[in-house]
Amino acid sequence: MGNEELNLMLEKLTKLRDQLVKLNEKTGALDRARGMREEILKVGWKGIMEKYHPDVNTQDPAANELFKMYKFVYEDMKKKMMDM
Repeated sequence: MGNEELNLMLEKLTKLRDQLVKLNEKTGALDRARGMREEILKVGWKGIMEKYHPDVNTQDPAANELFKMYKFVYEDMKKKMMDM
């Protein structure tokens, strides 16, 4: 790969990063993930299970998806701790 090709790839990646930053600002995804991490640290995984598990929130149609998001954030936190 030549220098020109590498510069073009870097330019494309920079544009993609900028687009992702703008998308995140619009959706607030990063802020939500940070909030979830803070809540997990505050109440622990058991507290999250008691509050958000779909079996507890049977009347909430979004409970399953919300719990999946918490589980993803929790698993990511565990993985990062193991990598340290």
